[in-house]
Amino acid sequence: MMEEHVWLSVIVPVYKIEAYLPACIDSVASQAMPGMELILVDDGSPDGSGRICDQYSETYAFITVIHKRNGGLSDARNEGIRHAQGDYLLFLDGDDRIAKDTFVRLKNKIVKSTSYDVIIGRYQKYIEKDHSIQECGYFFDEERISGLKGEALLKEILYHCRHYDWYAWLNIVNRRFLLENSLWFETGRLYEDIFWTPNVLFHSHKTGYLEYPFYVYTFMRTGAITTQEDWKSYYGKMAACQYMKDFSEKNIISSRVRQKLLGSVHQVYSSLIIDAVYIEKTYGRMKWEALRQLLCIWRYSDKKIHHVLYIFAKCFGVPGLAWILDLFFNIISDRHRQESEK
Repeated sequence: MMEEHVWLSVIVPVYKIEAYLPACIDSVASQAMPGMELILVDDGSPDGSGRICDQYSETYAFITVIHKRNGGLSDARNEGIRHAQGDYLLFLDGDDRIAKDTFVRLKNKIVKSTSYDVIIGRYQKYIEKDHSIQECGYFFDEERISGLKGEALLKEILYHCRHYDWYAWLNIVNRRFLLENSLWFETGRLYEDIFWTPNVLFHSHKTGYLEYPFYVYTFMRTGAITTQEDWKSYYGKMAACQYMKDFSEKNIISSRVRQKLLGSVHQVYSSLIIDAVYIEKTYGRMKWEALRQLLCIWRYSDKKIHHVLYIFAKCFGVPGLAWILDLFFNIISDRHRQESEK
């Protein structure tokens, strides 16, 4: 009997997310269609996540489980790519979900045009603290972006978004395109999406757009990479900002587009400034020169407050600004704690 053609592979890296994983898998299984596969990559998770993966694979024939030694998120995604059979790849983090009716909409879009290299999507942000939902504001004209490539495509994206997030899961990618261009995730990186997504979009020759907000992103869960406060996380943010600076200087001709690219990582740079004092208090005196060299990110941010902070830092120095911000946030935190105790 001939095996069914696989049009979509959903790749889920799994590590220490047993509380979130069932909802993640259910969001895919509840709307699975013929020609889909779900690849769960157990990245040596020390909790019960691997067992949950195996239980689901026993129930659903379209689910494949890969157990491997821990290598990090990028390594797990790469392992999923190597095993994937689908024409298109969708990356899903194990603490997030896929919105209802996503696969029907995506299949209809791919059937109309099978030559997309990348399909840019939209997402919903699920705020775990108060269970609210926020919808991202990305809106593109597919006719405009479909024929653009390289710098022209990045320009169109950056100029029509107040702020663009470089999340890997925001892009549904043609597997053949990915392999032909060797667009693997860099292993050993935090904030790996910043190293991957700009390259993917830069190489895309035909880019589609899925207006439906298909991805449900769980924001600020406890233990997520984005809530870590240690030297490794700090270095990862620094490397990501430096990479974007190097990428823009190497690949982009227009100074205005370079500036927009740099400004797009203002959130990462802001967290670097805030974390710097913590790092110095915890690990001893740190070097501030690298932060000063990347100060241009604030200069090109789309937020006015960053322009004010940029001027302040230029006048009084990055260390002085960082310590003032740390004092300010500590005062605010103390006030919130006192109010909650009343």
